[in-house]
Amino acid sequence: MKIACLTHSSRMLGLAELINCPDISIVFCLVAENDPDSQVVKSWCAQQRIPFFISPKRGELPLLKGVTYDLLLTFGYPYLLSPEVINSASYSINCHPTLLPEYRGISAVNYALRFGEPEQGVTVHFLDAGIDTG
Repeated sequence: MKIACLTHSSRMLGLAELINCPDISIVFCLVAENDPDSQVVKSWCAQQRIPFFISPKRGELPLLKGVTYDLLLTFGYPYLLSPEVINSASYSINCHPTLLPEYRGISAVNYALRFGEPEQGVTVHFLDAGIDTG
């Protein structure tokens, strides 16, 4: 399976785990231009021979043109994606670090901890045009 990863430097462990999965090929990794540690991801991608891109907000689509992949996987990617990007793969999936629908968005873990949620988890869901609504 060919995977396109849209991620954040704080989620490097998830990206590294994908490398260990048989039959998975990461065709590129993309991080947002506001990721303060994007060079960490870039360096790791260079070691793994994975193409690396930095994207401005709503700038993903031109970077995806001409690349073939089966799965668009986001984890920690801070920007909403256009329908064209979401529909660019057979499947588009997000790994969200809290149980949805209670805490959406990029600071979801912070809010769950702040409000003392007794139960934590991860939500894996199909992407749609909303904020963690798929």
